[in-house]
Amino acid sequence: MLNGTLGAAPLGAAELLTPFIKLAGSLDERLVVWWVKGRRYGIVGAQATPLFGMEVGRFCRFFRQANGSFMLAMFELSYYTDTATGQLLEKFQNPYTGLVNEVMQVARRPDICHYTATGLYVPADKNRIRCYRGQLEAVSVGIDTIQIESAVSAEMLSPFPRTPSRSINEYTTATGLRSDLQDPRTMSAPAALSYRTVQAWEPWMKMGDRSGHMTGRASGRKLESLAELPPAYLQMARAIHPWLIRDPIETLSVQVENIRNSPAG
Repeated sequence: MLNGTLGAAPLGAAELLTPFIKLAGSLDERLVVWWVKGRRYGIVGAQATPLFGMEVGRFCRFFRQANGSFMLAMFELSYYTDTATGQLLEKFQNPYTGLVNEVMQVARRPDICHYTATGLYVPADKNRIRCYRGQLEAVSVGIDTIQIESAVSAEMLSPFPRTPSRSINEYTTATGLRSDLQDPRTMSAPAALSYRTVQAWEPWMKMGDRSGHMTGRASGRKLESLAELPPAYLQMARAIHPWLIRDPIETLSVQVENIRNSPAG
């Protein structure tokens, strides 16, 4: 764990776990919201093509376990937007196929994940994943600030028949003040967030066997209430997923109960 004598020496994943939870989440089970805004790009060969904007909200509650790990109840609402207007994207003029695609806005259903005592991040339902790698890494440790990255790479099996599995590569970096992390009174430290993804084409883009993939980058911050979310994001969430955004704590209630009734992972 961070202490007053630590310089810029490398930190192991186990030492990063509690500081990361303070930055990206909370030690006292409160609701935490990751909000980031950015853009998706198509990559074919070495050419990057701007495609659409994206706004991502991830709603979380963290629960410390007796063995030092943390269980996480979470769901995610992500929206694609028009790069010129910032409005919700409903139809997409595909620069690769020349066709107009109907855009699908998809929620990540409420789920349970686990940050182990060694910093490994894994979904609780291991039957839905394969080729999974997840780890915490210190990007930088300075005199005043620290950056910690959660890197996840996996193939997620689709819960629906006759639909393909999906590869994901996500990198979320949380940046905060070293003094907040060293203060034992701080349960949830203010944090800036940056987010990067590498993934296959969206199915609704109807790219067929066309070579290439997408990458995304976004930035934002950790919040602790719906009131702190940008009005434009809330408007999209309330229009597309009103039953999930209405009360995030209630949305996560089943997962929270399961965590509280389960032994430490």
